[in-house]
Amino acid sequence: MQYRHELVRFDEGLNAKIFVHSVLDVTAHWHHEIELLMVLQGSVEIRRENQVSVLKQDDVFLVNRNELHSIKATEDDNILLAIQFSPDLMAVSYPELKTISIECSSVGYSKSDQVNFDLLRRHLANIIWAFSKKQPWFKFTVETELYSLISTLLKAFPYQILEDNRHHIRERELERLTRIVNFIGANFSSRIQLQDIAKKECVTVYHLSRFFKERMGISFQEYLFDYRIYQAAKQIINSDDKISDIAFECGFNDPKLFYKKFKLKYNQTPIELRKRRSAPGKSQNNEKASYMSVSHTDIYKPLFEYLTDDPRPIVIASPVVSGAAVKINPDKITGTIQHTWRKLTTFGCSYEGLKTTHQAQLTTMQQDLGFEYIRFQGIFAEQMQIVFAPGQYNWTNIDELIDFLLSLNLKPFFCLGYMPEILASGSETVAHWRGNITPPQQMTDWTQLVAAFFSHIIERYGISNVKKWYFEVWNEPDLEGVFWAGTQEDYHQLYKATFETVRAIAPEVKIGGPSISHMAIEQSNWLKNFVDYCQMNRLQPDFFSYHVYPESYEHIESLETSHLATRHTLGPDGSLELINQMIPFQNRLNSKEHHVTEWNFTACWGNKVLDTAYLGSFVAYNAIALYDKVDSLGIWTFSDLFEERGPSPSTFHGGFGMMTREGIKKPNYHVLTMLNRLGTELLLRDKHYIVTRSKHGIQILMVNYIHFDPLYASGDVSAVDLVDPYSAFNDASDKQFEFLLDLNEGEYKTTRYQLNREHGSAYDNWKKMGAPNPLSEEDITELKRTAYPKRITETLHHEEGALLIRSSVPEHGVELILIQEKYLAPLE
Repeated sequence: MQYRHELVRFDEGLNAKIFVHSVLDVTAHWHHEIELLMVLQGSVEIRRENQVSVLKQDDVFLVNRNELHSIKATEDDNILLAIQFSPDLMAVSYPELKTISIECSSVGYSKSDQVNFDLLRRHLANIIWAFSKKQPWFKFTVETELYSLISTLLKAFPYQILEDNRHHIRERELERLTRIVNFIGANFSSRIQLQDIAKKECVTVYHLSRFFKERMGISFQEYLFDYRIYQAAKQIINSDDKISDIAFECGFNDPKLFYKKFKLKYNQTPIELRKRRSAPGKSQNNEKASYMSVSHTDIYKPLFEYLTDDPRPIVIASPVVSGAAVKINPDKITGTIQHTWRKLTTFGCSYEGLKTTHQAQLTTMQQDLGFEYIRFQGIFAEQMQIVFAPGQYNWTNIDELIDFLLSLNLKPFFCLGYMPEILASGSETVAHWRGNITPPQQMTDWTQLVAAFFSHIIERYGISNVKKWYFEVWNEPDLEGVFWAGTQEDYHQLYKATFETVRAIAPEVKIGGPSISHMAIEQSNWLKNFVDYCQMNRLQPDFFSYHVYPESYEHIESLETSHLATRHTLGPDGSLELINQMIPFQNRLNSKEHHVTEWNFTACWGNKVLDTAYLGSFVAYNAIALYDKVDSLGIWTFSDLFEERGPSPSTFHGGFGMMTREGIKKPNYHVLTMLNRLGTELLLRDKHYIVTRSKHGIQILMVNYIHFDPLYASGDVSAVDLVDPYSAFNDASDKQFEFLLDLNEGEYKTTRYQLNREHGSAYDNWKKMGAPNPLSEEDITELKRTAYPKRITETLHHEEGALLIRSSVPEHGVELILIQEKYLAPLE
């Protein structure tokens, strides 16, 4: 009986059934296929033809055709890989396979004696790898590997060919067993007597009793009890019916006997089983959390350790398709472009902005990218040393932070929180910075702080400046127990009190929120309740803000236990889909502005894909799709100097930043410099390119965005951890682009910026250096110097007709082409 969903199952168009699942109890059965099992996690007890073995992680075990076997969980949870294939698969070349019996079990063998079993594990790893990547012709790859697996079984393991008459006798015996078992399955809840079955089979009760025990390994009555308990356990897990009712429905009139037999079989009571292994479809708390560790999503790690050195197939580039050029009329303006990616950048907690290293990187970033706003959490965090007692405040650190940001021409985007400890109602905190996430003990103390803060900044910086800034009320209050320790009603009260306090001091100040995760509408009515509350209390937010990570996450209790959660990646347009889901709520609030104040492809800190060239293509692909959907799109975060989980453990550790802790620029940093060169007049837009115009000429931005493969998207990062981060993707061909520009005759200058794994990816450069860890000062200097997009400039003499522009962009690549008349003013 399976108590978890199957993670992989495929057989359509293949000569095999392959699945990964967890089991509690699989009653005695047989099948005409040969079955090879491998334990990926935990352990199980398997009974085969009256022999009992305990399989532990990495063990492989073969069940022959028509061999009676059963599987039962031990006290450990388990995950099994099973492959079943018919002997008919090789009937033409090897007909004896139908009558063969192979002895293959790794149980009891030492590590030094595992060579032949490792060959089988490698075959299984290659089969799952091929299926999970789903490259073209993957079914051919799977079947080729399957033939190799069968060949290894026959070469490396002892076997015997059963005599023909013995084979036929066994077939007849199994037919009889099938009839008996099917009868029990159809009538187990009723009274069943062996003499009734013996009469149907035209044999004596004694003969049938002995036959059943010899073949099944247990007596008829034991099997009947076992089967009834098995059916009861299924119902206990998959329903909320009373256990006493279930026992009666499954043929147990004596509750004491049922409990005794049940505990004997499963080593736990029915109530304990229900608590431990309730079905996925039953009612659960589906609340989500934000920043996840990825170390838990590795069920294939024991398997993929047996992959060959390079399991990835060779990819042949697709040919250029003639006649596919896109025609562009430079005089036909189809719209305008807002550089929403340039509006907002982000960092973690406010006190980080006071550190010299952060300020140095912020200065460099602002010189290169020129953001308008910067958003951060925890303006009232304990490290800012603001509240000494209710009504007694020190604004020194806040002033220092704001002064520094304004010196860079960066306007602050505040997230009001966390709760000063002296005002807090509890001790619950979040993250390495220990931000207190509880509601205030007295709301008047909180509103007094808020009023004093706004009065101070208006007096110091002037209302003409402060009214241009933004203020969110708290960070991700929908994640109760993670970033907010109160209830939603507690947050409503905090929001109302804060909103009304600010409005009373300065009605023109921009206050909004609710700065929630996208899971607030995915799994609950949190956002609907918030909108209803605002409307009921006439609270009109000036802007609507939330966070977008195009993934879904299961419930966790805290940031520290996030490694227990599972992750599923949305499709390539996941960010757009989530934003579209938010728009109706913004419309109901009638908010004038729409801000995504945290955005990245994942909320999983430590995900090594965050360091790769993929990030450049992700930002470019989504910038093209989203610039007209929101007012800002704040990449989380500007730097790996990010202390939510403590100091960065290494340079390329899977941090959220656009720069490493040493200030090495990542691909998403470079792609923003390319996006900033786009004009504001739109000529043409498609999913993978955008063409704009400015006073300096024409700009063409192209991206070859490759989305994650099904294995990674399902939440498993085994391949990423064991091979490399690019194992999250299928290899892909270069993407070919052709544009025909209707330009006047003359001299033109073209400048190409190419960002890809070869040019501008610090991670790939680091790998070429031999992946030194830690990096020396010389290594850091070299990466800072070399990890830049490639720049190619040429002059074209265009006479008449359309100008043909061609480009071939590799996977995860972005290319920008600037076209200007040669004698125009230089490009900005």
